[in-house]
Amino acid sequence: MTRQSDYPESVKEGFTSFKAAKATIKSLFEDKCSLEKTVKMLQDELENWRAKYHESDKKNEVMGVYLSTNILSEIFKFLISTILAGLGINFLSSGKYLLGGVLISSALIIYTIVTITSNRKKTR
Repeated sequence: MTRQSDYPESVKEGFTSFKAAKATIKSLFEDKCSLEKTVKMLQDELENWRAKYHESDKKNEVMGVYLSTNILSEIFKFLISTILAGLGINFLSSGKYLLGGVLISSALIIYTIVTITSNRKKTR
């Protein structure tokens, strides 16, 4: 068993005598073992964080693609349904009821189809 008084003041002084060298080497070996355990623990923790953030990065990328697709479908839905409904109302007010009704119905159908398909993509 090595006593505290056996430890030298510095590493250089530790190699001046056999007894001090033995204590210094033992101390350095214990420090090395402790550092190896710490490195192993930190590497494991790093892998946990890396895996966690890798999943987060994948989800973020998927959400970015979803958002750009969703914005395009919303623009498409708005423009087509607005144009068709506007034309339908214009034809209804000018007395062309059949054409006006068909255009308004088409606007509602397209709006419904785009809404349903975009909602299906959300649930996948």
